[in-house]
Amino acid sequence: MMKDGFILYCSHYPTIKKLSSDDKAILLDAIFQYHIESKEPEFDSFPAELAFSFLKQQFDRDLNKYQNVVDRNKKNIEKRWEKSDTKNTTGKTGIKSDTKNTDKDNVNDKDNVNDKDNVNENKNKRLRFTPPSLDEVSIYISENKFNIDPQRFLDFYTANGWVQGKGKPIKDWKATVRTWITENNKTAYRHPSTELFDKDIKDKLDKF
Repeated sequence: MMKDGFILYCSHYPTIKKLSSDDKAILLDAIFQYHIESKEPEFDSFPAELAFSFLKQQFDRDLNKYQNVVDRNKKNIEKRWEKSDTKNTTGKTGIKSDTKNTDKDNVNDKDNVNDKDNVNENKNKRLRFTPPSLDEVSIYISENKFNIDPQRFLDFYTANGWVQGKGKPIKDWKATVRTWITENNKTAYRHPSTELFDKDIKDKLDKF
């Protein structure tokens, strides 16, 4: 069964934007041919052909997911026809009269399946931690006017493999910068009463 359409994701744009206007037109025509005629198009342009080869991988995944939904719905319908119990059905066919909840994976929602998978992929990407560069740390510290050495911070956590206390992996390096500042302030902090005590001692020593 041929789909009514196809999805182009924002993640495809870096591949497409570098093409010339002519190659973009060739690529768009090739995409329609692939989905309508179910065969790979022939190319006169190598850049357009290369871009299509990247997009085709996602198209094939989407088509497989769509076909799986179609096959699953088909099996569900066949099972209902085979049921002998006609209670709450339209007749002796075994098909339920209440079709509102017939199948949450309705064929009309086929593209939503692809959208959900794309959202899950984006969530997984967000969970993957990427250590920052020195420039990123320096810019973040400068923007927030933090009084710490970005190189020292970066060297410390690079050396320990970007883990927190008790060996927990770091998920948010910016939060770690803020924690680093808090811990340093605790170490450098002196209670006002201590400062008064030191001043009193100094004054007494000056009298001798």
